[in-house]
Amino acid sequence: MVRSRTYQEINFEESNSSNLFNPYNLNLLQTRLSLLSKRDRALMDMFLNNAQIRQIAQLNDIHEANVSRRVQKLLGRLFKSHYLFCMRNRYLFNDEQINIAREHFMMALPMCRIAHNHKTSYYKIRETIKKIKQLIKTNQTIQGRIEQCSSCV
Repeated sequence: MVRSRTYQEINFEESNSSNLFNPYNLNLLQTRLSLLSKRDRALMDMFLNNAQIRQIAQLNDIHEANVSRRVQKLLGRLFKSHYLFCMRNRYLFNDEQINIAREHFMMALPMCRIAHNHKTSYYKIRETIKKIKQLIKTNQTIQGRIEQCSSCV
């Protein structure tokens, strides 16, 4: 009989953190759950409350592997700060761009669906996402240089 895993036993790739499930990161996850859709929020809530993958799969009537993959994808989205960058820098974006960022980075909707939801072109959605990614990359480069300068002093 194969034992079902809990969240402490699942390995996740994160470059800056040795333990994703320390109290700080768990608190961070709990606060970011509100950014997810209701279905995803319920799945993550069960997962973070020590429900086993097998139990979650049985409750949702889906295979354990699908639950595990879904949880890993959701954790990746919650720990990546693309959407949170947009929220912290709201002055750079209008409300529509913030909504596009949420749908793309947090809900993982395809660009064609986002374009349909906003009644706009695929091109406009792609350009908005490209702009957000460029700003994030620029911000990361600046942060890296600041850290290098502060370590030299």
